[in-house]
Amino acid sequence: MATEFMNWMDAFDFTRNDNVWCIKYLSANDTLAKPSRQVGPKLPKDVLLKILPELNRPKKLNPEVRLNLAVDSHHEQVRARAVWYNRRLFGGSTDETRLTKLGGRHFALLDPESTGALCIFAFVPTKVDGEKECRVWISKSLPEEDLILERFGPLDPRHFLLLGQFHQ
Repeated sequence: MATEFMNWMDAFDFTRNDNVWCIKYLSANDTLAKPSRQVGPKLPKDVLLKILPELNRPKKLNPEVRLNLAVDSHHEQVRARAVWYNRRLFGGSTDETRLTKLGGRHFALLDPESTGALCIFAFVPTKVDGEKECRVWISKSLPEEDLILERFGPLDPRHFLLLGQFHQ
């Protein structure tokens, strides 16, 4: 099991090919553990708008982009939606980016049992046209989580760790 995870980390290494990693603990608001209107993992807005520049359309209410997303740890794939909930620009209160349209409770990223799991979102260019896709690993055990924390240090559950071209 650890070998599969180590191979995944090598394949999508954030130091190569303009790959960008976002590491975070999945919250109840990310999964379906807590009812919410915006269902799906919240990711840093400034990073997601740079990774997916076609999402950065502030004059459009809640712009969205489709992308391929694979949860490699659970052997699942979906055509997901990245959305910028930008109602604050139109007099509302929301201003965040999320990955949505993940297929429901059975999908690992939305499974309430995934709440609290350490998760790596790797945004990588596709081989075909340079478009970004998202490859995900959800830690399935304490040894996997320990490997991540040993390599990158402790992570506050309320924050993201960004690695790659946007890490400064």
